[in-house]
Amino acid sequence: MTKTMNLIQYIEQFRPDLNIPMSVERQRYLTYGFPGFRLTPEEQSAGYHWCACWDFMIIGPQHEEAEACTCVRMTPHSDIGYLYKLVDWIQDVKAGGLIDYDGYGNWATLTHTSSIDIIPSDVAERDEDFPFPKWVTHIMWYNR
Repeated sequence: MTKTMNLIQYIEQFRPDLNIPMSVERQRYLTYGFPGFRLTPEEQSAGYHWCACWDFMIIGPQHEEAEACTCVRMTPHSDIGYLYKLVDWIQDVKAGGLIDYDGYGNWATLTHTSSIDIIPSDVAERDEDFPFPKWVTHIMWYNR
């Protein structure tokens, strides 16, 4: 019987020379690398995502696979949801006015909503500012 191994086990067994330091949280992402486990905010801001087009491999803008990726979609706003200005949404989250139980949002511009989601704890639990990409000017918020 063949034993399957995750990336961490592979590195430890076959590439100990890599000596990759990582946090427990990051190790969990790599160990259980499939949709449902969130990338770090920095990775999301840099354009990394679990790509459904590539068997849920993590890809980023510099990867060749990103050229054929259709995962991140921008669609015109619909009548569903509330369009927050980014600064106002962050302010409400930091003040405790929005929590994960209340709903979720998607990164957005003034005219379009992206397929990238965000929950209040992504921002509230950070000591420093969340690294939003420059194109994100709004959050399309969906109440529960």
